[in-house]
Amino acid sequence: MTSHRNYQWLEAGQTGVATPKDDLHPKKIMLSVWWGVKGIIHWEILPAGCTITADLCCQQLDRVAAKLQGKQDKSQDFYEAGIFSLPERWRQVIDSNGAYIVET
Repeated sequence: MTSHRNYQWLEAGQTGVATPKDDLHPKKIMLSVWWGVKGIIHWEILPAGCTITADLCCQQLDRVAAKLQGKQDKSQDFYEAGIFSLPERWRQVIDSNGAYIVET
């Protein structure tokens, strides 16, 4: 935050009008956002003074999971297969010096 002075043009003998300083610690809010490859899945504004804890993260993950259950268009097997194929896919990337070739 850059501070600046408010200048006033005054005639000789006039006194200036006092201008209060801006608040050094303005009120802040915290936004918690969860997203995936297709965009934002869940967001919420946390209450004032709220601290991110493991319990809060777990509660948010529950809310994210509840939203995703309604949006899942593929079976659980599809996602498990993708996760289990990650080590092999990364091995291909490393072996090809950083290039990932999509097999059709």
